[in-house]
Amino acid sequence: MMNPTEFADSAAYPFWVIDRIRNSDTDQFQHVNNAAIASFCEAGRMALFETPILQEAIAGLNVVVVKLTISFERELFYPGAVQVGTCVTVIGNTSFQVSQGLYGIQGRFATSEATCVMMKRAGHKPVRVPDTVRMLFAAHVKGRSRDDIPLS
Repeated sequence: MMNPTEFADSAAYPFWVIDRIRNSDTDQFQHVNNAAIASFCEAGRMALFETPILQEAIAGLNVVVVKLTISFERELFYPGAVQVGTCVTVIGNTSFQVSQGLYGIQGRFATSEATCVMMKRAGHKPVRVPDTVRMLFAAHVKGRSRDDIPLS
């Protein structure tokens, strides 16, 4: 498995996770199926919220994916592992966008873009992305400086 820093576009992704390819991830053609690849994307997105400060900031909220686009660049086969690089590209009022690169033994095999909305768990209504989340993500927003992200 390659070190993420060896990928040509690795600097674009500040958050990384590694997931194992399971035999059950394959389809009748012996390659990893598209649903499994969407699950690898989910694992990468959830890594954004692993830190205790972010978990506290989103207490009582859900992160809901309202749009997911995956571009498949090559086949991926079992056995092996997947490395998922994730970055936040845009922070809006109630939503944020996430870009990802997915890598296997032969390099990048897919990219994804997701639009995620912050929802109040109790009322299932969109809410403003909390300021703590904005500040922590702003340091990693691809192509933008912290000063470009409105905090109020």
